[in-house]
Amino acid sequence: MANWKELKNDPTKWDKIFIKESIIKTIRKHFEAKNYHELESPILAPSLPQERYLDVIPVNITDKKGNINIAYLIPSTERYNKIALSAGIGNHFVITKVFRGLEEFGPNHTAEFTMLEWYELGHNYFDLMATTEKLFKEIKQDINAKFHLGDSLEIIYDGKKISLEGEFPKISIRNALKDFSGINLEEIQDIEDFRKVAKEKGYSEVEEYDWQTIFELIFANDIEPNLPEDKPCFVYDYPVQLCPLTKTNAKDPLVAEKVEIYLAGKEVGNGYTELTDGVEQEKRFKIEQQARKDLGKPEVAFDYEMVEAMKSGMPEVAGIGIGLDRLAMIFADAQNIREVNIN
Repeated sequence: MANWKELKNDPTKWDKIFIKESIIKTIRKHFEAKNYHELESPILAPSLPQERYLDVIPVNITDKKGNINIAYLIPSTERYNKIALSAGIGNHFVITKVFRGLEEFGPNHTAEFTMLEWYELGHNYFDLMATTEKLFKEIKQDINAKFHLGDSLEIIYDGKKISLEGEFPKISIRNALKDFSGINLEEIQDIEDFRKVAKEKGYSEVEEYDWQTIFELIFANDIEPNLPEDKPCFVYDYPVQLCPLTKTNAKDPLVAEKVEIYLAGKEVGNGYTELTDGVEQEKRFKIEQQARKDLGKPEVAFDYEMVEAMKSGMPEVAGIGIGLDRLAMIFADAQNIREVNIN
């Protein structure tokens, strides 16, 4: 049955959509109280940051003369955030629709979804964790007030209790690999060494996989199932091989200052201490561009404008993106993304 028909037949189903509405209102209240600017990001971009596995959605735009120009539906607002940062906007946030191509759609995925991104000047990825923790608690408190749910900071999702009380656990990738998979990060820097380790662990299919694909396979099978289910948690310090837009950790050059947020076993967002060196960013984009070619991915127009803006001077900053549909699903105890959207 079409979603609108279900809503018309059972008006109580609107509550889950209204929980998403409440989340967005809380976000705006939170950042406005901190005097953050709200940036309106364009939805179409002439070029994008190069990321080897990102499935972008190109759009043909025909002018009056019949000329066809290619643009891209934005997969995140990052290019515009960094251009704005380089131009001097300062602390800011964005709430908008973003778009990503997918091999298959399901209860947790659609090509179009709502994204929150915010950027904190002079901060790092640990500061992002602190802001995220505070924001999640404020979201729950406002939902409680709107729906008369009392004072509890406990979420019930899919029959499981998740507490937002206290500090959220933090787990480094280095420790997660060691504790859950018996792998030392130093021992898998070379692709052949990584393939050998993966095969020894029973992943026989990795012979043709690249470094990132092997890591994601092990992460999905060995690490994700061991993450806490009764608390949100932060997983941080990802291998540098996976982080073309992230600052490398000065004390541990094998990892980048990236964090992902997990809630109810779902990844709901990721952020990092931003790479601010435009020259280094251009080098990394060229590596990613070549990797896309090697993987047979469609070419994406190189984002020279973003690189130029960064070269003009970008402040030290940390930024994060959170998928609001998936977040709303968890707070609303929805099993399908369509339950928190009209479509």
